[in-house]
Amino acid sequence: MLFLSNKIKSPTPAAFESRVVEIANNLGIDPNWLMIVMYFESGLNPSAVNKISGATGLIQFMPKTAQRLGTSTDELKTMDAISQLDYVEKYLSAYRGKMGSLTDVYLSVFYPAAVGKEDNYILGGDNAELVARQNRIFDTNKDGLISKAEVTQYIEGYAKRLGWIEKYKKFAILPIVLILFCLIHKF
Repeated sequence: MLFLSNKIKSPTPAAFESRVVEIANNLGIDPNWLMIVMYFESGLNPSAVNKISGATGLIQFMPKTAQRLGTSTDELKTMDAISQLDYVEKYLSAYRGKMGSLTDVYLSVFYPAAVGKEDNYILGGDNAELVARQNRIFDTNKDGLISKAEVTQYIEGYAKRLGWIEKYKKFAILPIVLILFCLIHKF
């Protein structure tokens, strides 16, 4: 069972979960990271629309991004959650091998240029102050700029408030412990 699976807005939640796991395996990421990002962006609602930007769907596809993927935000908002996951995978596949953390998965959706950068990387380049004004929740130190470290602080805090750290993160070490056990005992 995936984290936030009780929040899935699909008539077939098990099929949605299965597809998320498949996508995550194809991308080499934790499927729970993808669930957290989609929940943060849309509440796992495939028809969610940002009234200001027009961003739509599970990961809030911008209109131009949707066009690049061969669809439109109008089409996306009428898709069921499972169908829309095909576009989530298509979009995220450009970042395969670069998403080594929850933050990188989130940044691939929010600000792709920051994926894989150092923690002191400032989002926005020449428009850094504008990006910070438009996304104040990430400017955790209130200096008018957003660093990758601040995005990490916010998104991990968000996941923790949802119960991610306590309930699920501890299980991420289990495969490593199992491998070490097998090596030590020569299985």
